[in-house]
Amino acid sequence: LEEEPRSATVTADSESSCLVIDAEYLESLNDEGKNSFHAAIYQMFAQILAYRLRVTTEKYTLANQEIERLKKEVDSLKS
Repeated sequence: LEEEPRSATVTADSESSCLVIDAEYLESLNDEGKNSFHAAIYQMFAQILAYRLRVTTEKYTLANQEIERLKKEVDSLKS
């Protein structure tokens, strides 16, 4: 995407699918094809990020609820 060497190595923990994007093929597309490809990729990333944000928010909410529960428990032990 940035015409730079990759910056990470990935190891799958389970069966996975990978998307390979050939830069030469992308360059051969007309403007409409490039725009359609970019729109599809951005939509895919947006959906993934939205899902991850939702999961993180749920975990954050549960963690805060547990912290509040533990604070009340500690307070009741002090009394």
